Amino acid sequence: MPKGNLSGQFFENFKSLGKSTVKSTAEALGSFSPLKIAQEMITPQTGNIENSNASTPEGVKKQNATPLNINKLSETYHKRDEQEAVKIQQRLFQMVNNDSNSAIGERQRMEQSREQQFRKDHEEKARFNAQPEEVEAITSKTARGARHAPQKKHTEIKPSTGKH
Repeated sequence: MPKGNLSGQFFENFKSLGKSTVKSTAEALGSFSPLKIAQEMITPQTGNIENSNASTPEGVKKQNATPLNINKLSETYHKRDEQEAVKIQQRLFQMVNNDSNSAIGERQRMEQSREQQFRKDHEEKARFNAQPEEVEAITSKTARGARHAPQKKHTEIKPSTGKH
């Protein structure tokens, strides 16, 4: 078998596979019409799902799934949405309540610290005003002591001269 023959067969097989794919796709899309789909979407369909199933004979095709009850589904989803909304409202209320409680606690702590600072300042002023004589005595003794203290004489020290 020549090498060129093998690659030629491969390309021929690939070409025929492509043609068959194009044909099968064209057959599948032959009934495809965007206008028809748009018209079906615009015009309302009359009748229920149950009526459309009743028109088909029972012996021809057996239905594998139960038909959907849209009203029941919408009620179920509506109830679930309401439950979720209640949960979210409760969570939001808890968050707001916790924030307000923490703000109230912070405000109370600030007021207590202000009161403590005010008491501390008030006690310090009262202590300072109650003992002015002692403070005066201490300041007068130090001032008097500084005036009457013997003054030091500064003697000048000359550096010693070394041997030459």
